[in-house]
Amino acid sequence: EELAFTKNSMGQGEALKYETAMQKAGFIKRILDYKLERTFTEKQNEVLKNITKQEIDELAKRNLQYDKMVILVVGDKSKVFESLTKLGYEVIELDADGNLLKTEGDNNSKEEVKKPETVYPPGKTPVKPRNSGNPR
Repeated sequence: EELAFTKNSMGQGEALKYETAMQKAGFIKRILDYKLERTFTEKQNEVLKNITKQEIDELAKRNLQYDKMVILVVGDKSKVFESLTKLGYEVIELDADGNLLKTEGDNNSKEEVKKPETVYPPGKTPVKPRNSGNPR
């Protein structure tokens, strides 16, 4: 379902990339800079149309460094927090200024977060929801 959505979104989004004169000029510059064939967009769309989830998973395993990734989630805490905690990631809540929010059993009200101190194993990265009560 996600793959179909992504394919559809990318295909539709491609047409919107070249609406203005500057966007068209940038597109032409990319063709010239990378010495792309005239048919590269058709080839790109064909790859997008035919790629499988298994191929994407293999590319991700080969090219993404999960142990160096951070997942940042911004949203309404009342709607997303419970489902995020069920994913098995450590959840670190920050305020709009990047300060650690007080959690149950925590005696400090706020402290500045510089970097996560934990080294996360591959596939286990922190999820950082933002308190949606702050309009920032």
